[in-house]
Amino acid sequence: MNLTHPDVEIHVEVRHNRAFVFREIWAGPGGLPLGSQGRALAVVRDEAGMVAAWMGMKRGCRIAVASSDGERFVEPLRKWDVRLKVLGLPADGNLGEIVRIARAEAVFLGTRWETFDPKNRTPFDVPIFEPVIGLGEEEIGRLAARIRSP
Repeated sequence: MNLTHPDVEIHVEVRHNRAFVFREIWAGPGGLPLGSQGRALAVVRDEAGMVAAWMGMKRGCRIAVASSDGERFVEPLRKWDVRLKVLGLPADGNLGEIVRIARAEAVFLGTRWETFDPKNRTPFDVPIFEPVIGLGEEEIGRLAARIRSP
C-alpha cells in the first residue's frame, strides 16, 4: 500500500451533522458566492461584455444578461450560473427599462478604453462598473477562454 501516491484518492468534507464524500475537486472561479452581493445587469455584445459579466458573477452578483443575438457570448456564462436570466437588448440602446425589469442594483459593461466616451453615457440610477476597461485584448482573450471551459 502506497499512501504517498495512492491509486484512488477519496475526500471527505464534514459540515455540522453531514458528511460529503467525493473523488474530484473542481476549481471554481474564486471570489464571493453567487448572489451574495445583490443583482446586476450585464450588457453582453462581445467577448469583453462576456468577461465583464463573469467578473460581476465572480464578485458575488446574480447577473441578468442583456444581449441581442449574442448567444455565442451568453451560452458560456450558463456554465457558471445555470439560472442565468437573458433579456433582449433594446434596439434603441436604452437600458433603463431593462435595469428596472431585472431589478438590477448595478450595471456591468464591457467598455474598452478605446471606445470610452463619458459624454455619450446614458445616466442610470444605479452604479456602472466597467471591469475590463483597463485590460488588453490578450488578457480578455485569456479570461474568455477560461469562461468557455470551466
